[in-house]
Amino acid sequence: METELNATGYIYNTTNYTVELQRILCGVFACYTMMLKDHIQVLNDENDIRDHLINYLKMIR
Repeated sequence: METELNATGYIYNTTNYTVELQRILCGVFACYTMMLKDHIQVLNDENDIRDHLINYLKMIR
C-alpha cells in the first residue's frame, strides 16, 4: 500500500469529471435554495459565502 496520494496512474476521464462537477453544482444549488428560503443574507465576500455554503452542505449530508 502506498503512503502518498498520487494520481499519475489515472487517465483523464470526461464522464467522471462531468458527473463529479454536476454533483458539486447540485449541492451548491441546494444550499443556495435553502439559504433563500431561510432569508439568509450574505456579504459580497467570497469567504462569507463559502462559510454559509459549508454550513448548509453539512446539513444536507
